[in-house]
Amino acid sequence: MRKSIGYAAILGIAMIALIYFLSSGLFPGKEGDLVDEQQIDENLEPTEQPIASLPEVSNHPETKEIALEIEGVQQTVEMTRFSDELNTYVIYVDESLFTVEDGLSQTITAKESPLITLTIESVPDQTPQQVARTRAEQYRQDFSVKAPVEVTDPLGALHLEGSSETEELDVYLLMNPMQDVTFLLTLRYPEGAEENYAPRLQAMISSFQMEDMRETE
Repeated sequence: MRKSIGYAAILGIAMIALIYFLSSGLFPGKEGDLVDEQQIDENLEPTEQPIASLPEVSNHPETKEIALEIEGVQQTVEMTRFSDELNTYVIYVDESLFTVEDGLSQTITAKESPLITLTIESVPDQTPQQVARTRAEQYRQDFSVKAPVEVTDPLGALHLEGSSETEELDVYLLMNPMQDVTFLLTLRYPEGAEENYAPRLQAMISSFQMEDMRETE
């Protein structure tokens, strides 16, 4: 009986010590810090492990003038830098005509029509080809979808194209090998928006840049 009580006391002390250690800030996974699993060195103490810092996006200008052609007329539009919460990418958005909703994915929506959208999302541990196969099956419920092809314009990516009687679909898939993540940039807009909005959406997509999440301090 005494041994059981002793073991229970020792176990209780050990649990209290473990809870204190995890909440003390000595553990490298405290809130606000990112630990890159590939950077963990088993020969180092927890306090000596490198901590991954968020990429610095301020090296990208806050605004940028981007040239585009609308209805046959060359224009220069000033766009504003936008990045997600973890700074995994940078894109420039025409804030005069679009708003940005941030969440698990980011959706850029035309102010005049909620049917005109550019959605940015990421899928970990899958290649663009794998994601394209899965998404193509989903899109075929509403669109006639072509086979994916590699493109270089508006950016280097795997491209899925689809259309319905009333709507156009363009999906650009590209992998960030620095994160082992596939990004999807999905354009949806109704027929009739090609001349005015499609060039602006394509220009925003062309500004998309992925960031290196492996930087440590």
